[in-house]
Amino acid sequence: MIYLDNCATTKTDKSIADIMYYYNTENFFNPSALYSASEKVKLDILNARKNIAKILNVDATEIIFTSSGTESNNTVLNSN
Repeated sequence: MIYLDNCATTKTDKSIADIMYYYNTENFFNPSALYSASEKVKLDILNARKNIAKILNVDATEIIFTSSGTESNNTVLNSN
């Protein structure tokens, strides 16, 4: 098992916090929208998915981003 839910117990690394700050304040656009500013966000998410998949040696389609532990649990429990 690979445990990736350290948010409640582990301090966020500054480099990650800086990236999160950037996306929360300057590049906060909806990646599913059709306007041009959203395209970079969509591309960044696709690249992140590919990078994580490569590290874990899985297909990028197997990487699912969720917004919370509850959503993650429900995704697993309701999948086939």
